[in-house]
Amino acid sequence: MKEEKEKWIEKYIPRKGIVLEVGCGNGEFIREISKKHLETFFLGIDPYISFMKEKNLKLLPMGAEEISNLEEEFDLIFTIHSLHHFRNPQKFFEDASKKLKKRGRILIWDWDKNAQTGIPERYFSIEKLSQMAKSGNLEIEISLNFGEENLLIAYRSIP
Repeated sequence: MKEEKEKWIEKYIPRKGIVLEVGCGNGEFIREISKKHLETFFLGIDPYISFMKEKNLKLLPMGAEEISNLEEEFDLIFTIHSLHHFRNPQKFFEDASKKLKKRGRILIWDWDKNAQTGIPERYFSIEKLSQMAKSGNLEIEISLNFGEENLLIAYRSIP
């Protein structure tokens, strides 16, 4: 499934622009992608990562709840298997919407509410993800369920 996620994210990475990964873990995924897109700037945030800056990549120890403090506006904001860790996912959608450029997108890939991961966590249905995105002033572009995983892609609907 890693290839599937990467395919979707690659589709929305701008040739020149700014991309944010929220909940980047150890930064491995965003590092891989940044090496393929040298004209794009990548920022990865996670509360448990150490600060790091390379050519077109910066990693910051920061939680999803703090994205409104970032100075940048983004062409793409994405999160993979992290939304269920956010303290307030609804507020994340609202804050992310405000941090997107005019044609910017948000891509959420997370476990479905019926997923059997063996970990008792709070997962959301694709319908609930869509509802949170819409109430965060985002328009749904793609809403897909892959069995135990969901993909939601939305864009900023208010200028």
